[in-house]
Amino acid sequence: MGKTHPPLDAIEIITDMTIRELYALKLLKSNLILKEERTHDRIKLRTSCESIIINSNLTNPEQQKFKAGFKLLHKKNIVKRIKREHYILNPNFIIPYFYEEELKLFETLS
Repeated sequence: MGKTHPPLDAIEIITDMTIRELYALKLLKSNLILKEERTHDRIKLRTSCESIIINSNLTNPEQQKFKAGFKLLHKKNIVKRIKREHYILNPNFIIPYFYEEELKLFETLS
């Protein structure tokens, strides 16, 4: 795979979070992208680790709180920015259905 990161203790991380970190994490979680899983004749939607946060949908104070929370979460290796307004939560933090695919993307980002 690529780099290996130490395991994340989600409960310890969450209980130690600041209000800004909790705000950013909740916003990221509430905007997770659904991906399609195709099997034979069925399509199922599964939650991914990727999230889209549209800045224009947030007030200035909300944008500042998210930006501050994101910086702190990024330092803890919980979230990374894919591109403008697109983020990915660490797959080792939430264990998504598409774990391998999400982990590869997360590890390619700085």
